[in-house]
Amino acid sequence: MITDVAKWIHEVGMSPSELADALGLPRGQVSRLIVGEEEPDRLTEWALAGLRAAHLGDAGSKSPKIAKQAPKSPLAEELADDTWTGQTARLALPILIEIAKSGKHQIITYTQLHEKVVARGGKPNMGKMTKYAFPLGRIAMAMERLELPPLTSIVVKGSTGLPSSGIDGFIINYLDLNRERAKALKEDVDVRRELVTSLWDEVFGYKKWPAVMAQLGITGEPAYDL
Repeated sequence: MITDVAKWIHEVGMSPSELADALGLPRGQVSRLIVGEEEPDRLTEWALAGLRAAHLGDAGSKSPKIAKQAPKSPLAEELADDTWTGQTARLALPILIEIAKSGKHQIITYTQLHEKVVARGGKPNMGKMTKYAFPLGRIAMAMERLELPPLTSIVVKGSTGLPSSGIDGFIINYLDLNRERAKALKEDVDVRRELVTSLWDEVFGYKKWPAVMAQLGITGEPAYDL
């Protein structure tokens, strides 16, 4: 009986993404199996035994390799589904964290983000850029749950250099704005710029973004995260 999937991938030498493809399971479920949050059912156990025999042979003649980029935590609920939204959120998160951890107060437009997501294996033809409100919303929800600065505030419209209104609820909650200040965020561009700039200070000043990515179950390996 195979219950320790992390040990299994270490011995066999498959990456998490290869295992997910071989089993025909969602990345999120494979992530939960690897970290022990979920145990393999009987059918999965049989499949693992068959894969092991195919890769190593009964005598284990093939030297084991360490699997690459095994997730340290199961995928966060906000990022775990295999829709376009979930996949794009998983591909976009490492891009945003790479920018944020630089500490250089860089921002990125929706178009630039899309280009980077496509370069990591994302869908090139997804319609209007406004659709990015959905994956960015997933990331924002994860940040809010962890009580972290709203990372998605660094994604801006090219015409204004400021994030779109879709992030307003997260800004209001994070900064605990009163009704008057929340109204000004939406209606006064100068106030909006002031509040967003203060958020950028926190985003680029935060030093533990890579640990956050691991905590959310993202490996940074596009083939797996996709």
